Amino acid sequence: MMKSLLLWLALCSTLATTAATGGEAQTDPAAEIRSFEEGFSAALARNDVDALKSYLSDDWRIVSGDGAVISRARFLDVVASGDLKHDTMSSQDQTIALYGDTALVTARAQSGGTYKGMAFHTDEIGTDVVVRMHGRWVCVFTQLTTVAKP
Repeated sequence: MMKSLLLWLALCSTLATTAATGGEAQTDPAAEIRSFEEGFSAALARNDVDALKSYLSDDWRIVSGDGAVISRARFLDVVASGDLKHDTMSSQDQTIALYGDTALVTARAQSGGTYKGMAFHTDEIGTDVVVRMHGRWVCVFTQLTTVAKP
């Protein structure tokens, strides 16, 4: 009985939201972007190439902290080969600026792992340009800036 009541209340809530928005359920784009960024970072920390593909547009590029421009294909190849392995990934001070179906996401991020067997640790300001395309968010560009040591 209680389960039926809860399902009915959930249905009524969904219908009320849909009716109030003219047929479209209300969403919180900032919450969607936060979730997107968490998933993107988690996929990178797991070195999960298939998941990473779903977060990156076909023409995605990254500008690394040293100024190198890296294509999506090259980045995914390096992760798939095992040359680039992340074992830690964290971020803080995230800001999200929304412009319709485009979001500019900036955060301070630290990561660690190995590149071609050599350990690394980074402290960077990362900026992602995330765009809603065909009903889903994808990252179209990433810029990393190395934080200067005091």
